[in-house]
Amino acid sequence: MTNPRPCSWQGVVCTNGRVTALHLPRMGLSGKLPAGLGNLTKLQTLSLRFNALTGPIPVDLGNLAHLDTLTLEHNGFTGSVPDFSAPPLTHFNVSYNHLNGSIPKRFWRLDKSAFEGNLLCGVPLQPCPGSNNGSKDKTRKSGKLSKLILILGIVIVSLFGALILLLLFCLGRKTRQSGDSSNAEASEHVEAIGDGGSAVSDSASASPRMENILVFFGNTEIGSTLSFDELMDGTAVALGIGTFGITYRMMRRSLCNGKLICSVTW
Repeated sequence: MTNPRPCSWQGVVCTNGRVTALHLPRMGLSGKLPAGLGNLTKLQTLSLRFNALTGPIPVDLGNLAHLDTLTLEHNGFTGSVPDFSAPPLTHFNVSYNHLNGSIPKRFWRLDKSAFEGNLLCGVPLQPCPGSNNGSKDKTRKSGKLSKLILILGIVIVSLFGALILLLLFCLGRKTRQSGDSSNAEASEHVEAIGDGGSAVSDSASASPRMENILVFFGNTEIGSTLSFDELMDGTAVALGIGTFGITYRMMRRSLCNGKLICSVTW
């Protein structure tokens, strides 16, 4: 490079006479980077990929306030990654060098491919020994596990509550069915009116042995029992439908010279 005008060199880009970009990939460059690179205050892009450069990455590169792209992958750089104070870089890659140590926090947002092929540790790579990055990961995992346990607990409690409601519903339904059965058993109801004018009611299903048997009280001259078929031999007049069934007004002429009048619900 005998031309004294750097802006005319291959890979050098200038704007208004100031160097703004150095594109020198695969140029066979070797040795260490000169410290004077930090004096290129208008430099925005520095691309030195796929060369044989060695030594540490110059710390003064962090003084380049306009630096946006720094790609140094596939070289032989050693040491640690500098914690640049410049604004966040849009493109940054130091993969496949001989760098070691922890990755500065300002670069944690980058993909791990920007740091592969080195002995680096920390986010976004594996945690460094003795650092709290691992504990942060464990804390995040523990938080996720706690949320999962909480969700499972809510689901289990909801299912248990639904089961209780279902059991209560079934129990209430069974109780209503039992009540309906009791009402059905009481559907055969008889009111007998004797000569004394007193009325007494009884259920015909009080005992299996009294099925279809009408029981009269208060007039011992009539007899203790009378079947429904025998009662139906008399004159029947329907009075209406009541709670327990149809009520009939019956007259048994063969009993007490036709003076017995019965009100029967069947």
